[in-house]
Amino acid sequence: MNHATIVRSATVSILLLLLALLVAAEKPALAAPDTLNVPASPAGNLNVVIQGDTLSNGQRAHPGRVYRLYRDSVYYFNATINVNFPLWIIADPGTHRPPVIAPAIRGDNSSPQGFLNIFSNTKTLVVRNLYLTGVRPDQNLIGYVNCMNYSSDSTNSTYSGCVFEGWGGAIEVNSGNYNKFLITDCVFRNLMHPSSWFKGEAFLSGGGITTDSVVMVNNTMFCINSYAKASVDYTLYSRFEHNTVFLNCVNPLNDFVMTNSVYKNNIFYGTLGNAQENAEIQQYYFENSISPSSTFSFDSLNTAPSHIPVAESARHITVQNNSVYWPAKLKTFWQSALMDTLTPPVFLNVRTAGMFSNKTAYPNFFLANNDTTNDPGFPTAVLGQIDSLIKFATVIRLGTSTGYLWYYNPNGHLFAPVWPLPENLAYSNTTMQHGGTDGFALGDLNWFPTQKAAWLLTGISTAEQLPQGYSLAQNYPNPFNPTTAIQFTLPKAAQVRLTVYNVLGQEVATLVNGNLTAGIHSVNFDGSRLASGVYLYKIAAGDFVSTRKMVLLK
Repeated sequence: MNHATIVRSATVSILLLLLALLVAAEKPALAAPDTLNVPASPAGNLNVVIQGDTLSNGQRAHPGRVYRLYRDSVYYFNATINVNFPLWIIADPGTHRPPVIAPAIRGDNSSPQGFLNIFSNTKTLVVRNLYLTGVRPDQNLIGYVNCMNYSSDSTNSTYSGCVFEGWGGAIEVNSGNYNKFLITDCVFRNLMHPSSWFKGEAFLSGGGITTDSVVMVNNTMFCINSYAKASVDYTLYSRFEHNTVFLNCVNPLNDFVMTNSVYKNNIFYGTLGNAQENAEIQQYYFENSISPSSTFSFDSLNTAPSHIPVAESARHITVQNNSVYWPAKLKTFWQSALMDTLTPPVFLNVRTAGMFSNKTAYPNFFLANNDTTNDPGFPTAVLGQIDSLIKFATVIRLGTSTGYLWYYNPNGHLFAPVWPLPENLAYSNTTMQHGGTDGFALGDLNWFPTQKAAWLLTGISTAEQLPQGYSLAQNYPNPFNPTTAIQFTLPKAAQVRLTVYNVLGQEVATLVNGNLTAGIHSVNFDGSRLASGVYLYKIAAGDFVSTRKMVLLK
């Protein structure tokens, strides 16, 4: 079933409204939303309506207003919109093409450089069910520009059910402190620049800043030059789950100095297609040290652009149940006589693998059940893009680029966008279709709508940003034999002790005893040496103390 035919945000928005963390990002429940339906005509009307809703003293005439756009319409922005106020731009769920937001061609043949600039008073930004393109009506790109530029601090941003296409820079570029990003059910497609293979990114958070949280769940990155996610500096919490990354030129992640991060149930197919020359490895093109680039690559915190106030032993990194696969065509290309200087990418480089195996220095690094050998079995129609990526890599490597772009463009034009989206990434590997830690398909579940609906019914949170309070969850599975997972949340860094007792009150295991960062933590408990029965697990974190029961049933 085509990704575009799925009503992605209808169920997602219902779930989000139930989550306390995003209440601030949605309309207040006690008041009827002030919603304005915005016509697409004339060109630039979106600019006029949004920026014109401001009084002479700079205050918003209608603070908290929701701007609702019409499906099957094209909205041309004739200037970058400067946002210094809470903003909601949405479309209703539906099967027709989402509202297209596109750069206008001005009288001097120029176009605006980006869609939104987000400034300090923007405490909430919600973008939902829109199609944002960097392609002009004359099929030309507006160049190396970003879609959304953040210089704000403490902005809570939600992107859901959107398509981003044809941007030569990055979609979200964060240059502010303590911003929160929740990105779900989006498609990032055809993001590329003709001469810079590091341009065309989904998400980028730069150096010298502190990001509160980045949560990316059930997204597809399809034919992009650069990173699916790059968090260059201190990020309090990061979650990258159930995403499909299909073909890119460089390392898919640039997350070297994560402190509390989860990567699970993703598919990485044909990433770092340009491979690496020895000179690039020596000059740290892809890495923080002289090392072949890998899908997952981490480094010590002293390599960060700024000081990160976390001990190495307090870092929590989980890499679990991911598929990483390079098709044979790419491997052959890297080994060809024309490209005999190329070094292929790897799943984990030596430095990163050593961090996972060093339980003394990195006791909370967890690596399990990742698959690097099995082909997901994507449809033949999209596999032709491997040839397009190889052609792009070839002209880049030989220095003969003439502006070639390796778009997936079976319809022969990028503007106006075709709907439904022409690609289908529902793969055939039945093992992977149930290979997640949750029993669901690896990758973006929107390609498997029946599974997506079931996944939503499980109540799995897509808003797992920095917690607002302490909690101790019921272990899962329960009863268990012999292992189970215990999850708890910390709203701030704390000294934590997590212990297990038998019914006589005797301590049988200490699972955690040390300082942990704020965030959501999961600890595995192995009861293989214990007898069947009821056990208690207790957490003490600051002033918070909580105890729950679990049953070991052999």
